[in-house]
Amino acid sequence: MNDHWVEKEMYNMDLGDKRLEKRCKKILGCFAQAPLSPINQACKNWAETKAAYRFFQNDKIKYQEITKAHHRATTQRANNTQKILAVQDTTYCTYATHPATQGLCPISRIKNRKGKDISTMGLLVHSTLILNDNGLPVGVGNQKIFSTVKKKSKKNSCKWIEALEQTVAQFPDQRENIITICDREADMYDLFIKAHQLNTQLLVRACQNRKVNKSSTYSKKTGEKFWSLLENKKPQGEIVIEVPRRKNQQPRKAVCTIKFTEVTISPPLAHPQRNTKDRLCPDFPNAESAIYSIK
Repeated sequence: MNDHWVEKEMYNMDLGDKRLEKRCKKILGCFAQAPLSPINQACKNWAETKAAYRFFQNDKIKYQEITKAHHRATTQRANNTQKILAVQDTTYCTYATHPATQGLCPISRIKNRKGKDISTMGLLVHSTLILNDNGLPVGVGNQKIFSTVKKKSKKNSCKWIEALEQTVAQFPDQRENIITICDREADMYDLFIKAHQLNTQLLVRACQNRKVNKSSTYSKKTGEKFWSLLENKKPQGEIVIEVPRRKNQQPRKAVCTIKFTEVTISPPLAHPQRNTKDRLCPDFPNAESAIYSIK
């Protein structure tokens, strides 16, 4: 990557000060040339290193203003593709060696030899990576850096819904062409509802062996377990996946048998809207597509 790439990617960045914008582009150019290096190694000399630290310590600069320029560039690149793959995931950043840092939260907890709980402090970064229909990354669609707060009104799981809403807002004319992909943590009833409300597609790796296809929301005798239903379905085809080499394992090909069906998902027992008249939003059809892959 060269300076031309930085200028093209950040051409509409607005930090309110041309000098700060020039410094930001210079720092980005250094980091792009050495993405795995610490700041003092990525910068050319000590003067550049000090300038980078002064930039980071400037309270007037908000990281959202820097990422906005990249998000706009990502939108322009993705608008040229037929299908937009929006892959959500959370990264846990540990600050174990920076104990004086404020605003951190526990990201893991282990017991020491004496049985005492020890928490590792850090931050969470929830990102949506945008890929084209060939699987080529075109940029980051949205990103949220936060620490977990224990509040009943604001669950940590809301990050999936917020990112979905931001992705659709980023591509308002292509919402039907967006496929949001999430891992097991996103297997939530509310996320399915939100995807239907926004008229967009959603692919989630299932985690809950919920009871599906019940005759009514409140029925306890009807329905069947999710895993059992899919296991009893007939195979509909096979796909071959190239598995790369891992440590002591040689590269290989994995043959996966594919099964699929439609299921009806009812609200969870503890869902706040389960016993209300509007427990299902008007735009939410009860039929969901389920895909089952067996290696």
